[in-house]
Amino acid sequence: KETSKHMFQVMRLKDDDQVTLVFDDGIKRLARVVNVEARQLELIEELADNVELPVQVTIASGFPKGDKLEWVAQKTTELGAAAIWAFQADWSVAKWDGKKLAKKADKLEKIVLGAAEQSKR
Repeated sequence: KETSKHMFQVMRLKDDDQVTLVFDDGIKRLARVVNVEARQLELIEELADNVELPVQVTIASGFPKGDKLEWVAQKTTELGAAAIWAFQADWSVAKWDGKKLAKKADKLEKIVLGAAEQSKR
């Protein structure tokens, strides 16, 4: 729903405009706007270039101070990491408990989705 709003209100797509979409499977697809009012798209073709790295990269990081976890999530997603594992390291200054992480989960998810869109992943 947020992606649809972004495409039609922020990017102001019009009928017959073409847009490149990247779905959860990592494959790029070319689509054409059929009807702006109904927010309808028609898939034209799959594009040959795959946006994912040839290997699965997982980043492990001790909990950083402040809002740096958001920055780490954003940048590692833009660079192509498939997963990010944050943990309480012996030398971590920040002490994160389950409640604090649960609050951050939604915000981190939005940041990761935005970073994936930015890097066309």
